[in-house]
Amino acid sequence: MRKLLLLSISLALIMSALPFVAASAQAQPIIFGIIGANNSSTFRGVRLAIEQVNQRGGVQLPNGQRVGVSPAVAEARTQEEVIAAISRLEQLGVSAIFGPDSAGFAQAIANRPPGGAPLFTAATNSEVRVGPATSSFRSRASDSARMSALADMLISTFGARRIAIYQGTSAGAASATTALVTALAQRQMVATPVLQDPNASVASAAQVVLQSQPDTIVAFGGMPQLIELYQALRRANFAGRFVTDQADNRAFINGLGATPVAGIIGVTNWLLSDPSPESMAFVRAYLEAFGEAPDGIAAAAYDAANAVLAAIQLVGAQRAQLYAALQTLAPRPSLQGTFDPSIGGGETTQNAIIFEVSATGSGRPLARYKAGQRLPDTPVQVLQPTLPPPTIAQPTAPPPMVTPTPDYVELTVLNDFVNVRYGPGPEYSPPIGRLPRGTKVKLIGANSTYTWFMFDFYGQFAWVTGDKRLVSIFGNPRMLPVVPIPPTRTPVATPTPPPPPNPDLVVISAFLSQNPLRQNTPFNLTVTVRNQGSMKCGSVRCGSVFPKRIWRGELARPSEPAAGHGCHQLSGRAVRR
Repeated sequence: MRKLLLLSISLALIMSALPFVAASAQAQPIIFGIIGANNSSTFRGVRLAIEQVNQRGGVQLPNGQRVGVSPAVAEARTQEEVIAAISRLEQLGVSAIFGPDSAGFAQAIANRPPGGAPLFTAATNSEVRVGPATSSFRSRASDSARMSALADMLISTFGARRIAIYQGTSAGAASATTALVTALAQRQMVATPVLQDPNASVASAAQVVLQSQPDTIVAFGGMPQLIELYQALRRANFAGRFVTDQADNRAFINGLGATPVAGIIGVTNWLLSDPSPESMAFVRAYLEAFGEAPDGIAAAAYDAANAVLAAIQLVGAQRAQLYAALQTLAPRPSLQGTFDPSIGGGETTQNAIIFEVSATGSGRPLARYKAGQRLPDTPVQVLQPTLPPPTIAQPTAPPPMVTPTPDYVELTVLNDFVNVRYGPGPEYSPPIGRLPRGTKVKLIGANSTYTWFMFDFYGQFAWVTGDKRLVSIFGNPRMLPVVPIPPTRTPVATPTPPPPPNPDLVVISAFLSQNPLRQNTPFNLTVTVRNQGSMKCGSVRCGSVFPKRIWRGELARPSEPAAGHGCHQLSGRAVRR
């Protein structure tokens, strides 16, 4: 018999931590089943909701009794294992199941008979049928709702007139392509998809996509295909708009490496940079619990788990009553906008966000949609002062204008550049990158003194200084969570030779403003040197740092570093021969 899956239940661990064990010793814990690894986004989103309700004393049943909630995890790697996992979890008596979320695996629920535990999938593929026939719900907006929002944004806001669609070979690419073609046709625009030949290269498909001279290219497919396609389009000097539903996926952004990502357009259900108080509280709690940033699937799982907990308070944890209660549950606010099972057909949300990728890889929300209709943009409210009534004897000066404190924190670089480090301080060397002047990043954490701040740097946590001489901060940094800081790398002690009795310039680092270089194209070179001699070095020319057969041009004259002093910054302009 096939070895089906690995199943782990953490009942004892969670129940031992509950503050109300004595009061509910006779109650059996409620179990939520999760299909996927125990470090998956779905597991963590559900687990966070469970931990929060347990910290409040457990979920309250209709009879007033409070009961703890525990997760049961089942891993599955094929559709057959998904079917077996659902059966095994229901034998354990779970009240609800979360997952599977991939389009291919979610097809396994199509033949699931009704009457089982309510199941929530984050698969957006419209071909994955949810609803009463399978006792299942979709926790994210379907491809139909997402592509309707995207089509409206491309045409009405961006003014796209020639849209090309690339369809890769991944599961779900065909569903998204069909939904977008339909949405565009409803707006009197025709777009013919270019299908990826499994036996041909992605680069060759990119050339076919470019033949129609599109101003916008929308791409669906697997991660390697999307990365290769975007890089091929950049090499071909495509200057139009690139759109993909994977723009908020860190694997996509990280996979592009040094390829510029600013301006990529994406569509998703939830963004890490969402400035709403609910989302910021969710991000802080998620970071504290797991040490990693959440994604859209984690947010959807968190929404779904909280909806199930709300239904349990109404009717209890029995499967039949619980599924009926979920179908009639009143619309409720959620991280994604609104959790609304009254949409029908197993759909619980029609909310979508259109966003733009920044130069550092984070997402900036551009518009929010519900059921294909754009929602009003939230205006920035400015509170106008109320002037006191005038008095003849003592006229009162008007009070200063008051502006509300924003519910997010944004840092702007004022200096030519600031270093990006892997920890909060210059001792975390060498830097892992730089932010040029004018760059804006959303901050998500701080050190205990609020002098260094954490942000999302190409999908990894990184730190930047809060020095007011180098950066400005919009918002209240004290609202940011204090996060654990990483250890510094242990330096290897090396003996320091005595300084020679002459100027001795040593190159510490060099930074090019262009990479790669282009023939006869001007560029800026910044060199950091140290005079470790015992005399002043005087003026410095490029030839004293680099051979003249490679470089020409003079660096700006610095202040003369005295003997034994530290690093001095030299900046200038050079032209390659």
